Amino acid sequence: METKTAFRKKSRRTSKIPRGLPSNSMIYKSSWTSTSISSGTTGTMASWTAPSIIQSSEYSVLSSLFTEIRLLRARFIFGPLQSANGTLAHGTLVVGTNMLENQNSGANPTSYTDVQNQTHVIRISTLAVREINYRMPVPKNLEFANIAADAPATQTPWAGSPGVVKWYGSGVTVSTAFFTIHGEALWEVRGRQ
Repeated sequence: METKTAFRKKSRRTSKIPRGLPSNSMIYKSSWTSTSISSGTTGTMASWTAPSIIQSSEYSVLSSLFTEIRLLRARFIFGPLQSANGTLAHGTLVVGTNMLENQNSGANPTSYTDVQNQTHVIRISTLAVREINYRMPVPKNLEFANIAADAPATQTPWAGSPGVVKWYGSGVTVSTAFFTIHGEALWEVRGRQ
């Protein structure tokens, strides 16, 4: 009798929905390769990247199953390509997050000031010999956005997938790739009502 009761209690515990997650929601993790960071013809590295569910290879399936989405966590991995190459002019890359832009409204920075006055700024030497993990700050309790427009062109900063990671560097050897970038993000998707 005791064994049956204990077994029933155990079975009930293992079949519970995770605490705090509604039955029509799912946590989804995706990773992708972003553009490489290269110096242009003037020796300047200036661009940006952002998390958006549209970059996921499973986006079409997800969008047929779920209607809403919000970003929970995002990080970008900077992999150095030229650390051992002493024939190049090296420099510093400044990386920061702008929470008022997103995948569809980001713009290239034009100077160090455009990046170093942003959120969670780090400096990376082009002589780096290991991968650098940049965790993009994501506000807690973002509102859900439509999965087809998790990064709307008129930004809604506190919903969906807000934020862009920008970088700027200058004075390095021209037309050279210095870093690869891999993105990784965790979203909560919510089902059709």
